[in-house]
Amino acid sequence: MRTGNDVLSATLVRSILQDTKAVFYVRIHPWEQAPKVSASSKINSEMLANYIKQQNMKVKGISAIILVSKAPEALSHFYEEILDLHFTEDSHGDLEQHFFVSVGDLRLVIHPTENYLNVNSNPGAIIFCFSVDSLDSLTKNLDRNDVGVLKRVGENFGERIEFKDPDGNLVCAVQLNH
Repeated sequence: MRTGNDVLSATLVRSILQDTKAVFYVRIHPWEQAPKVSASSKINSEMLANYIKQQNMKVKGISAIILVSKAPEALSHFYEEILDLHFTEDSHGDLEQHFFVSVGDLRLVIHPTENYLNVNSNPGAIIFCFSVDSLDSLTKNLDRNDVGVLKRVGENFGERIEFKDPDGNLVCAVQLNH
């Protein structure tokens, strides 16, 4: 299926290649004001390449959440115990040993503070939420591990709880209504 941008891109490319004297209106994003480019501006292959590059640089998703911790191994064990997430040790390049787990298309990574010296590693710098099948089961597991539930709230989309990990990060878990 062709979108408006595909048609616009094809028209722009065709017009540039034909070297017409027409005025082109290029809309990079639907919410931006379209810049005006005229044939007298010497549209060349570099301008065309830049336009195409801009069209391909759209965000496709979120690939990872990176937590920075003073005790990354202990934090990975916490998430293994509480949420049954099984982390893998990793080390590459100049980075110290760290841990990761894939959750759907997202990767949760826990790095030691040495790997990100210029990053705010204070608790509460990030809040994230896991989707679970049963909040009751999770709550029982939190109780068994002496992790207190800070809040349990019913929402129009489901029910959620909040708790803190050993580093003090606020973690949410939600059981969605289906």
